[in-house]
Amino acid sequence: MIPEHAYSSTTISTSAERLWTKRNLLIAVAVGVAAFAFYNFVLYNYYYGDPAHYQRYYDSLIGRDLIWALRSQSDYLGSSEIIYPMVAWIGSNALIERYVFMAAIDGAMYAVIYNTLRIHRCHPVFIALFLTNFYLIVLATSAERLKFSYIFLFLALMTAGRIRLIWIALAPLAHFQSLITLGSVFVWHFFSQLSARMKVVIGAGTAVGAVGLLYFFSTALLGKFASYQGQGGLIDILSGLALCGAALAIFHNRTKVFVTFAPLIALTFILGSDRMNMVTFTTFIYLCLVENKTKHPVVLAIMIYLSYKSFGFIDNVLKYGNGFI
Repeated sequence: MIPEHAYSSTTISTSAERLWTKRNLLIAVAVGVAAFAFYNFVLYNYYYGDPAHYQRYYDSLIGRDLIWALRSQSDYLGSSEIIYPMVAWIGSNALIERYVFMAAIDGAMYAVIYNTLRIHRCHPVFIALFLTNFYLIVLATSAERLKFSYIFLFLALMTAGRIRLIWIALAPLAHFQSLITLGSVFVWHFFSQLSARMKVVIGAGTAVGAVGLLYFFSTALLGKFASYQGQGGLIDILSGLALCGAALAIFHNRTKVFVTFAPLIALTFILGSDRMNMVTFTTFIYLCLVENKTKHPVVLAIMIYLSYKSFGFIDNVLKYGNGFI
C-alpha cells in the first residue's frame, strides 16, 4: 500500500503548482495591461518611418473587403503574408485607431511572453530585462507584421503536441522571416540526433563552406562590409558575430553552435543586419531558454546592454516621432 503521507504530499504539490500557475497568469495579465498603456502612449507619438507605411495601409482598408486587403498589401508594405492584412482589416473596419489596436496586441504579446518565460522558470531579473529588451520594443513599435510571428513562436513555447505545431505553422504566415529562425532551431535539435562521425562531417562541411565563401566572394563581402562601415552599420554586423562568440563561450558543444550560427552570420551579409540581427538574437535566446542558460553572466550582460539600448530608441520616438534616427 502507498503511505497516506505520500497522497498528502502529492496533493500539496499539485495544489502549489496550480496556485503558481494562476498567480503567473494574473501577473501576465497585469503585465499585458501595463504594456498596453505604455505602448498606447508610445505608438501615438510614433508617426514616421515604418509606422507611417502601416498607417496608410490601415487607413486604406476602411470600407474595403478582405480580398482587397490581401491583394493591396504588396503595394503599401511590399509583403505577401496573410496574417497581418486579416488583423489590420478587422481593426480598420471596426474603426479602431491603429495605435490603440496595435497597443492592445502589444499587451497580449507581453502577457504571452511573460507567461512563457515563467513556464521556463526564468529568474525575475532575466524577465525584466527581456521585457525591456531593444528587439522586443522594436517588435512592439515598428515591426508590426513580424510581431505576430513572434506571438505565435512564443505560444509554441508555451504549448506542446499538435497545438505547438499549429502555432509553429502560423508563424511563417505572419512573416516569412520566421522560417530562418525555425530553421536554426531545427538545426540545433536535429544536430544532436546525429552520430559523432556525421557531426564532424557537417561541422567540417560548414567550415569549408565558410572558407569557400570568403575565398570566392571576398571582394563582394569586403565591399559589403565597407558599405556597412560607411553607413554606420558596422557595429550591427559585429553584434551578430558577438552573439555567436557568446554562444561558443556559453555552450559546451561548440561544433553544434558553429553549425547553428554560421548560416545566420552568412545571411547577415546577404540580407542585412537590420533583418538578421533579430533572428540571430532570437536563436541565441531560444537556446539559452531550452538549455537553461538564462542566468549565465554573459547572457545577463547582453540583456542589460540591450535594455539600455532601448531607452535611446524610446527617447527618439518621443522626441522625433521615429525610433531609428
